Amino acid sequence: MKMSLDREERRMWGLAVLLAAIVFASLLLLFRMPEQATKPATESAHTALQGGITMGLTRLDPVSGDALLNEEAMLFDPTPMFLPTEWNVGRKALPNNLIRHTDRVFENYRPKLTFSEVGLALAFPAVIEVPTKASEALALLEPQQPFLGIGRTDPSIQNLTGRGARVEVISASDGHQIMILVVPVDQLTLSVWRPLEFLLAVDAAGLIGPPAIMIRSGDERLDLYIQDFLVNTLRIGGRLSPGVYRVCVGP
Repeated sequence: MKMSLDREERRMWGLAVLLAAIVFASLLLLFRMPEQATKPATESAHTALQGGITMGLTRLDPVSGDALLNEEAMLFDPTPMFLPTEWNVGRKALPNNLIRHTDRVFENYRPKLTFSEVGLALAFPAVIEVPTKASEALALLEPQQPFLGIGRTDPSIQNLTGRGARVEVISASDGHQIMILVVPVDQLTLSVWRPLEFLLAVDAAGLIGPPAIMIRSGDERLDLYIQDFLVNTLRIGGRLSPGVYRVCVGP
C-alpha cells in the first residue's frame, strides 16, 4: 500500500515538473535578446579613441531598406514645412481638351458686362420736376408723412423795409456807448457794404477837423460820402460834448 502511494506521488511530481518546464519554455519564446550590430574593428577603435557618440550613414531604400528607419526619416524630416513636397503640395492634372485648347479654360464662366458691347446703354433715374413752392416739395415725402396736408400752408414772408445806415457813437476814453442813430441815406446804391469806423474829436466849438477813417469799406466813393454825411448832414459835432469818439457806421 505504501509503495503504491509513493509511485503515485512521484508521478504527480513528474507531471508538475513537466508542466513547469513547458510554461517556462513558452515564456522564453515571447522574449528575444537584442542583436548586436557588428562593427568593423577600425570603427570600434576610432570610437574608443574619441569617447563620444558615433554617427553612421544609411541609404534610405524604400524597397530593400529598413521599413522602420524609412518611416522615422519621413516623420522627422522638416523639409515639408518649408519647401513644396509631395506631402504638402499637389497638382491636379487638367483635362486633355483644356491642355490642347488653353483659350477655353474659362469658357464655362460667362463674362458679366457692365455696359453693352453694341452701344452705351446707361440707365438714368426719372426726371424730377422742381416744385415752385415749399409746400409742394413736401408732397414728395407722402409715404413717410401720411398727415402731410394737415395744418400746412405757404408762409407769408414780408420783405424787409429799406434803411440807410446805423450810426453808433462810442467814447474812446471809457468805451461807453453814447448814442445809436438809424438814418436814411438816399445816395447808397449798394444793398450790402462793409461797416466803416471813424475817429473824431469834439471841443466846445464843435468838430475838430474831418473824421479820420480808421476802417474802410473797400469803396472809396462810399467812404468819402459817409464822411461828408457825418459832418454836413448829420452834424455829429453838434450832438456830442467835448471829447474823442469812435463812430461806427454800418448797413
